[in-house]
Amino acid sequence: DRYSKVEEIDFEFQADVSGIGKKGQFQPKPVVGDNAYFDFYDAEEWERLDIGVFGPEYDDLLTDVQRQDYKKHMQIQMDAAKKWRQTIFGEGIDNEEEYNAELFLPPFVACATDAIPTVNQILRRNRKSSSQTTTTRKGRSPSNPYEYDYVSGRSVPGDGRIDFDKAFPPGFVSHKVVALDSAHAKQMCWEESGGNWG
Repeated sequence: DRYSKVEEIDFEFQADVSGIGKKGQFQPKPVVGDNAYFDFYDAEEWERLDIGVFGPEYDDLLTDVQRQDYKKHMQIQMDAAKKWRQTIFGEGIDNEEEYNAELFLPPFVACATDAIPTVNQILRRNRKSSSQTTTTRKGRSPSNPYEYDYVSGRSVPGDGRIDFDKAFPPGFVSHKVVALDSAHAKQMCWEESGGNWG
């Protein structure tokens, strides 16, 4: 339920505005809409939803071959990331017996902040039709068919980018927890720069 389709809304939809680095308020209740699930590890999903290089805004900038090269590269990288998360964090594993605790790794430390409102629900709606008549070389409107709101959805304790509750591996993965109070982008910075290194 991190991604909701909304059409009828009772708040100001802030289309395509980034919330990164902006302090918001905690909003523990989700905005009501139809949940839309998105597998971030699948390049086909990115293409189906016109996200990133698959959006119409890139139709006249990338050839079909370039776009397919991006897609292949993305899938290789996302497959590797998913495998790493499954191996190291036990992501997708439900019990300790399935997790390979014998894997040789240095001690794992999970640093996390719970002091900053962190939006964990992205809102999406169909873009309102416009009088625009131009099309891309692929015959699509140059505007993405969807608008995304990265600011108004549910927000929970975190570091501004990662939910505190989702910052840790399952309990059966041995790790040390270090509590921080800085924003995600500042966590590995010196204190005088807004971070937690002292």
